[in-house]
Amino acid sequence: MRCLCLRSWTLQCLIALTLLSLSAAQITQQQFEASFKLYPATGPGGCDRDAPNGTPMLSFVLQSLDDAWTMASTAISEMQLYFSSYSGRRTRPLLFLFFGVKFTEDYNFEPDGTSENTYNYVLTVFQNMGKLQTAPNPDSFLQLPRFRCLEDYAAYYEHLPGDDGKENMTAELAAVHYDEKMTNGQYFPGLMFVFNPEGWYPPQETNPTGGGCGSIENQFILQAFTLTGGDTATQPLYGITLCPGIFENPTTKSLGTPAEDGGVDLLNKFSDSGGSTKRPLMKDIANRSYVCSKILHEMAHLVTQNTIDDQPAAYPPDGTNFDNRDWSQWVLNNNYVSYGYTQSVYLSLAKPNLAQLNADNYLFLALCLTYEELDCVGTFQNDIKRRRSLPFQVSSRTIEKIRSGELDLNDM
Repeated sequence: MRCLCLRSWTLQCLIALTLLSLSAAQITQQQFEASFKLYPATGPGGCDRDAPNGTPMLSFVLQSLDDAWTMASTAISEMQLYFSSYSGRRTRPLLFLFFGVKFTEDYNFEPDGTSENTYNYVLTVFQNMGKLQTAPNPDSFLQLPRFRCLEDYAAYYEHLPGDDGKENMTAELAAVHYDEKMTNGQYFPGLMFVFNPEGWYPPQETNPTGGGCGSIENQFILQAFTLTGGDTATQPLYGITLCPGIFENPTTKSLGTPAEDGGVDLLNKFSDSGGSTKRPLMKDIANRSYVCSKILHEMAHLVTQNTIDDQPAAYPPDGTNFDNRDWSQWVLNNNYVSYGYTQSVYLSLAKPNLAQLNADNYLFLALCLTYEELDCVGTFQNDIKRRRSLPFQVSSRTIEKIRSGELDLNDM
């Protein structure tokens, strides 16, 4: 059925006007200052200076925020048209692909309530991302989030500081005082101390003295990270920090319009913009870097107080047989994280309850809804129909239904 109700047409017109107004105006310095607490522009943590590679950080940040908020706005608009037989033809299969949301033949949610609850949660997260721009309304506990460029606002201390703010080598160990332990159960050798406002947070375990970003020489460097004020030590630090590596990458808009039928390679290219290094597909997962990047990804952490985290990767039970289609038997592998297009889909198919708690799933839904040319669903469906090698797998029953014409994702 192709007919559209009046509600659909009205919403589409409003959405088109909204998107035109958003795309016409890039985020300004004033909007940046209204949405975040900023450090002195040219001082430690400030953004109005050059990155180590010479990139002017402020223009990069404003464009990246514009990219993120535009994609979040698009996701909201497209999700609200899920009920339309025509306008929802991309949205419904993408909601299934990244969050396990299922619909009936007449485009309603499946009646058990799970899909509708997931949909509402995902939509609320995107709406809260948008509110960072349109209606910053900090609560009394956390205030406005901070936005920092580079990690030079903090210093690595093994011991607590004295009254002068300098590390007191005879004082108690900072990690012991704040009970900050590594994954092996041992205390961190030191923590990152922030002078203004005073607060503490743990560095990377792989290179503690390099801080949260890590050293440039370290292959596991982060490109951005979010502190969400979960305890007394980090409460004053609520906000996003951009690391030097993020400025080595293009912004999303600078890539232009995606080419038609670019497949997974093009999808990865666009997802790797705004601060992500290239990552191979699941078969090469052992070689990929651990990267936490992309402003929209960080916003998902920020607006949910890290309830949305970076979830472990979903793996087949034997750890190697990725042809295993019995999703209920798949397990979480804590050695790897669900970063990237392929890993996000694996998580959704195997553990849909965790997909809504994984930041990259929000990134890829927004990316695929914003850039129709990436044809995320078509890449998925066509590879199944043509029996090409897939970047991820689906159940054998689903494959047969698609091949026989019984199930068409574009009609979901």
